[in-house]
Amino acid sequence: MRQSVTTLRADPLGNRSLENAIDDLCQEFQRSTGTIPKSELHILQSLPHHVKIAIYRIVQESLTNICKYSIDPNLNQVLQVQIQLETTTRELYLKIQDNGKGFDLNKNRMGFGLQGMQERTDNLGGQFQIQSSHGQGCLIEVRLPLLKIIVEDS
Repeated sequence: MRQSVTTLRADPLGNRSLENAIDDLCQEFQRSTGTIPKSELHILQSLPHHVKIAIYRIVQESLTNICKYSIDPNLNQVLQVQIQLETTTRELYLKIQDNGKGFDLNKNRMGFGLQGMQERTDNLGGQFQIQSSHGQGCLIEVRLPLLKIIVEDS
């Protein structure tokens, strides 16, 4: 139990940039699934460390969920995953999308992973949206008010 708590508290970025940490997640995902996520990362400003950790954890949980639930072994479908991260002076936008088997949001919205992503976003004053339906994959979007977060951290 202590090891689990220590792992959760550890800095997942270490000395890596957010971009490098996300690239490492993508490589790990490729080793597990054979699919390399397409990532477009455009971070135009320095982000507070707690924001970087929140974004990293959201991407990590999203890829974990895709790995666990999106792949249907009965289909000969090529899995596609896209990660888009952009910042402006005012906002951070994160999009994670897959073309997997999808799920019914009314039945599956209360999982710990989805709750954790929602809570991380809420804690930063952001907006979290998820869209999914059977056979249509999943889309997760996160918007964070960077201007507000950076002013509050000053």
